[in-house]
Amino acid sequence: LIQTEAYGLYHVTNAGATTWHDFAAEIFRLADLHPRLLPITSAEFGAPARRPVYSVLDCGRYESATGLSLRPWQAALQEYLARR
Repeated sequence: LIQTEAYGLYHVTNAGATTWHDFAAEIFRLADLHPRLLPITSAEFGAPARRPVYSVLDCGRYESATGLSLRPWQAALQEYLARR
């Protein structure tokens, strides 16, 4: 963004969307671990703050301003875990 004329607020995350359950499942899959995971709703979790039903960040503004595509979150997670 520094190399562009763009300014403002941008969301920048990896591409794709997932749930906390699927994120945990992917971590365990990559680690070759096989725990029993049970998905629950936000209501069942019981967090004190209300949560939106769908809250995925849109990185389209960043991609439009830079011409860059963000890699899938699964690839970033795999690289992160490999470096740990």
